[in-house]
Amino acid sequence: MNHNRFLVTIALLLFSCVLFGQVAQNKVLLRNLTMLIQQKDYYTKLKERKIKEAIDLLKVPEVSATQRYAINQRLFDEFKTYISDSAVYYVKENIEIAKRLENVHWEYDSRLELASLYIISGNYLDASDLLSAIREEALDEGERIKYYNCYQNLYNNYAFNNPNASYYISKSNEYRERLLGLVDKNSTHYLLLYAGVLTDAKRYDEAEKLLLDRFALMHTDEHEKAVLGYVLGTLYKKKKNVPKQIEYFAISASCDIKDAIKENASMLELASSLFQLGEVESAYTCIKSSMEDASFCNAQLRSDEVMRIFPIIEKAYQERIHSKNTKLRLSLWMVGIFAVCLIIAVVLVTRQMKRIGKIRKELYRSEERFSRNAETDIV
Repeated sequence: MNHNRFLVTIALLLFSCVLFGQVAQNKVLLRNLTMLIQQKDYYTKLKERKIKEAIDLLKVPEVSATQRYAINQRLFDEFKTYISDSAVYYVKENIEIAKRLENVHWEYDSRLELASLYIISGNYLDASDLLSAIREEALDEGERIKYYNCYQNLYNNYAFNNPNASYYISKSNEYRERLLGLVDKNSTHYLLLYAGVLTDAKRYDEAEKLLLDRFALMHTDEHEKAVLGYVLGTLYKKKKNVPKQIEYFAISASCDIKDAIKENASMLELASSLFQLGEVESAYTCIKSSMEDASFCNAQLRSDEVMRIFPIIEKAYQERIHSKNTKLRLSLWMVGIFAVCLIIAVVLVTRQMKRIGKIRKELYRSEERFSRNAETDIV
């Protein structure tokens, strides 16, 4: 009996140590993230510099159509998670270039890129029209992967808040199965797809190990690390492990800031997780940053997602600030009252000291008079 009690005590102590370490680690991550949020303009300027370099290439005299297509593709890659409208502009230009050059694979590739943008922005009907117009049998392997990926994301996103969600989820899973048969089994893309299969089957521990093993290989703050961090955060959300989801959403959000990715989901999820723990100030910092990014990149779908939670967090934040200000005013009043009481006490003590001083002087004089009188009597 005592042995079992001892084991339970040791287990509780170990759990407490792990939990304390996790909380301390998250505090460091959030402090660093707050600093990065304050430095967002710096990373935005780095992104703008890259974009300007690419745009300047378009101004070079006698740029060929092939060169223009490559430069537009580079600009599309820079803009797709930065300013979606600009990304749409350059990919549409590439569709026209591909038509003029009669390069059907370039045209397919550009149409698939445009469809992916429409899906991210919530423009599902236009995305569906684009995909329907593409003949699957005409695509090469790389294009087919993009094609299946678009359909998987289209059906998955369209299922959200949809009364026929189960139908669209099953369609999304069909395309995921097709992708698993095409994608390189050593790639992160394959790993993410398979982790999704494991998660849907509630085999969370297997999915966690798979993702953590790949995450351990990420040594730089690249976009792939941001994606893995987001997926891990989502997995821990399903496992109801709030400290862990905060850790990985914070890592993902930090990578997004360094890459100047404005179309992001990690910051929003992090704000929600922090709010769940009662960390209102940190949650407000994150949701405010997420709202700024969504407005910047003109991502309507992301803006709608942010607006579902922003008013709730903002209200709680304002109430917290109001409560703090009320307490501060009360403290100032208390300090003021204490200061007045102190001043009164000092004045009273000073008067009393003066009175005591006068009495001492009178006593001293009386003693002198008494001494003189006594001497006179003796004489």
